[in-house]
Amino acid sequence: MKEMIAMKLFVAALLLIASAISHASPGEAWECVDRIDSRQESILVTATGEAGRKEGNISVAGVTHAAVFEVAGFNRRWDFGPLPNSSFRYAFVIEPNGDATYFDFGNEGKARANPSNFMKCRQIGAANAPN
Repeated sequence: MKEMIAMKLFVAALLLIASAISHASPGEAWECVDRIDSRQESILVTATGEAGRKEGNISVAGVTHAAVFEVAGFNRRWDFGPLPNSSFRYAFVIEPNGDATYFDFGNEGKARANPSNFMKCRQIGAANAPN
């Protein structure tokens, strides 16, 4: 009887662990190319967002940045490069039509910045996203 209860607890613990691991995986992933020459096959940026829509990653030129990910209105937004004043230096925003822009707010995390690095993105299967 005690062995049966112990086995049920063990199985329950394994299921909880498996559930937690599956929730930490990317919920969505995007590949982005240069907007001006969107026929170009070179992927410039890969952006992922976890299923909980609080964390994600931005991968560019072989470097992956941890980011705060959110759906802001219709847009997907990744903020990264934390600053001492609790703001972020950079943002990457993808609109519903796939148009994306990169923002650099500077070392002070200015409230406004002009967008740069205009891209065109398409959503890909999260299973193909880099970790």
